[in-house]
Amino acid sequence: MQAAREAYLSGSDPTNGAVHLNQRDDASRANLKFAHGDPEGVPLSTQSGPYNNAYTKGQVPSRKAWLNTYFDK
Repeated sequence: MQAAREAYLSGSDPTNGAVHLNQRDDASRANLKFAHGDPEGVPLSTQSGPYNNAYTKGQVPSRKAWLNTYFDK
């Protein structure tokens, strides 16, 4: 909570205003397809990873995961 509060109060946004998050099992930097019904997709803002994924029973069955943030169109 302290880290979140400090980040909020600092005024900097490392995602550049992104409002969508997607966890992936590969390092794809493609647009987020079909977001809000838009076939062109929503543009990528940031990507981080790979991270060690301990919960492999969810949407990302891979042991490695990347986090992508996307702008709102």
